[in-house]
Amino acid sequence: MYGVKIYANVFGHIGNGGDVPPYKLILTCDIKNALCKTVTFEEVIVNKNTFEYRSNELFSTTDSEGERYDLPKEFNLDDMEDDAPIYISLKVKFELSDGSIKEEWLGFILYPKFKTQWLNSMFSV
Repeated sequence: MYGVKIYANVFGHIGNGGDVPPYKLILTCDIKNALCKTVTFEEVIVNKNTFEYRSNELFSTTDSEGERYDLPKEFNLDDMEDDAPIYISLKVKFELSDGSIKEEWLGFILYPKFKTQWLNSMFSV
């Protein structure tokens, strides 16, 4: 639709002693053609079971770029018995080459691969 690929991933180190937030949310954007000039990530909501993480301090790019965000320590993904998916809602603004602005909410679902690894999720828009 806009010639953009957007990736969401959760990455972490299990059992790091709790000194730092063990998991990071990684958002990546890859603008594939001249149709879209700028992509702005405006808001993200991450849900797992009853815990929710929100942020509206994200980034904007005119090329291919990614950013990492610490998930709070309470966002516990170490429970080996809990294989509930992670739901990610992402509000994105696209500035197109004709000067128009489009806003979209994108939804990602990440499923555990081996209880300790999370599958990448990708949208083409």
